[in-house]
Amino acid sequence: MVSGGVDDWEHAWNTSLNRGPRCITRVRDNPMVSAAVVVRVVSKDGVVQAQSSGAGSMSFQMLAGTGYDVIVSVGTVGTCDGCTPGVTNSLSLAEKLSNKTEVQVDELRSEHQQWWVRYWNASSIDLGKKYSLLESFYYGMQYQIGSASRAGKTAPGLWGPWLTDSLPGWSGDYTLNYNFEANFFGVFSDNRPELAQPYFRVIERAIPRAKWRAGMKYWGTGPPDMGTGSLTPGGQSQDFYGMQSITGLPVAANYSGLQLNTHLSPWGSSAFNSDWGQKSVGAFCSKTFIDNFEYTQNTTFLSEVAYPFLRLVGDFYLDYTTKDTSGRYNILNSCAQETCYTGTPFGNIKYANNPPMDLAFSKMVFKALVKYSQILDVDKEMIPLWQDYLKNIVDYPTQVSERGTTVFAQNNAPGGFPNASHCVMGEDVSQCGNARYPIVHFNAMFPGEDVDLTSDSSLVGIARETVDIINELNHYSPTNGMCLAWPPAVRVVNNAESLLANFTKAVNETKLPNFFPYIFNRPTSGSGCNIENSGATLAVNELLVAVHGGAMRLFPGGWPTNSPVSFTTLRVKGGFLVSHESSSATTVIESLAGSDCTLYWKTAPVVTASDGRKVQVNAVIGVPNTYLFKTSSGVRYSV
Repeated sequence: MVSGGVDDWEHAWNTSLNRGPRCITRVRDNPMVSAAVVVRVVSKDGVVQAQSSGAGSMSFQMLAGTGYDVIVSVGTVGTCDGCTPGVTNSLSLAEKLSNKTEVQVDELRSEHQQWWVRYWNASSIDLGKKYSLLESFYYGMQYQIGSASRAGKTAPGLWGPWLTDSLPGWSGDYTLNYNFEANFFGVFSDNRPELAQPYFRVIERAIPRAKWRAGMKYWGTGPPDMGTGSLTPGGQSQDFYGMQSITGLPVAANYSGLQLNTHLSPWGSSAFNSDWGQKSVGAFCSKTFIDNFEYTQNTTFLSEVAYPFLRLVGDFYLDYTTKDTSGRYNILNSCAQETCYTGTPFGNIKYANNPPMDLAFSKMVFKALVKYSQILDVDKEMIPLWQDYLKNIVDYPTQVSERGTTVFAQNNAPGGFPNASHCVMGEDVSQCGNARYPIVHFNAMFPGEDVDLTSDSSLVGIARETVDIINELNHYSPTNGMCLAWPPAVRVVNNAESLLANFTKAVNETKLPNFFPYIFNRPTSGSGCNIENSGATLAVNELLVAVHGGAMRLFPGGWPTNSPVSFTTLRVKGGFLVSHESSSATTVIESLAGSDCTLYWKTAPVVTASDGRKVQVNAVIGVPNTYLFKTSSGVRYSV
């Protein structure tokens, strides 16, 4: 039996069409998009006489030794990415597409296979026999994101294309307080940056509403004459969680830039218009824009797409932050967690100040603006303002852990750090803090990327203690994903062998037969979404090669002795493809954009270009073990 759809869709059975009977499923009227699915079965011997077997289903007799093709044709029309332009009837489109001959089916199969050959040839890793399970998970996650996201198509939501219900969890939307961004954490270092292209269309379509939200006269719940009950140009009321609780009344807003809500729907719509109190949403969205430029060095993308968005985010923070009497910038009334974790002593937005979610992301944005304005030769008059912000933003809040050590807190409010005495794996214990959503404590390391191996030693110590305690509680596989647990640990790695063991254990405890992880109550509170764990591949890549403090490092945390490892064409910030073979101890760096290459190396490296000439290498003054050499686009360099 072949199923053509889900129960909420309209179904039909048609035997009058050429090339055999078909099962037809058509989505009901939708203001954004119309879609239809037509299914038929053919064999090398010709048309198969299938029969209707109920709504959205068909059945046929299979003969031993005969091969069959199930042809599934999907017609989409409307405003979606990937919709067929100039066509208004999705059903007629799907029926037309279903009229494929066997030759055409073979051609489609060949195109499909060639796409995957190119995909798998983009990069590779070999972690050796000891870490074969982790390597299998790594490739499983690359398969997952490769199956879910394609340039020019609709971006994947929380469950990618694997929806088995018409009402999936969280509506399968684009959740912006980590889930949507996490899908693409790894695609850049995986050397598959094109997979992130659908992401930018989603965010760009939300910009008009986000600018409108920032500029509303008041934030909070209130009558229309206060401005808070007003509708956006898209006809939807807005919510700014908890802001009215500060004074009991809506608070004055009218900010510059943009302020995004946490949940978006495809094609510019949004069914949930709260920010959950998290002012960091727009800044979080900035990361993928920054990554795309840093890894590709595409200045057209920077000028036309990334920089305008970053400028709006920066304008919001310059307007929203408050300078205290000592001249330090503070980010007030912003939740680290959704709703500030209501029901706890620190669950009131009026006490939710200076969360690392905002601090690290805003610093990331302003550092990028300073750098990019100089590349593009624009907004030079803004640089002093951005630099003043970076110089005077408050320090990350800290607290004392149950061990008696200093760790990163989620904001200035007391409490909230996970304690082992309150956490039992698999039980929903509210006192466990946020070991399941550790980004509220980890963001200075990742994805904010402000603290790394070149940071002040005291900060690195606090960061390591923070990731060690929380990841020990959630077994490196929190409910909200390996994508939130692994990369922060790698950014301050002390011992790669220890992390590799913990990553392997996490995979072993959660893997399904297809290597998708099933993460439930780790340590608490439900289950996570599948596709976001594709972002965990970044952590494996950055154990092999990564940039810290502007310099490329090979094996930043070392590598286990007697454990061979190799990798080919991993992409590194600056626009480089890096390959390494442990048996030859040679590293090859291909320059994609002609950028200067800065290396962290134990001794002065000997660099040879692909044409055999020796390349001049200069020590970076004042930075130990750091060297720089000029590159030319398209040239490979052996180190």
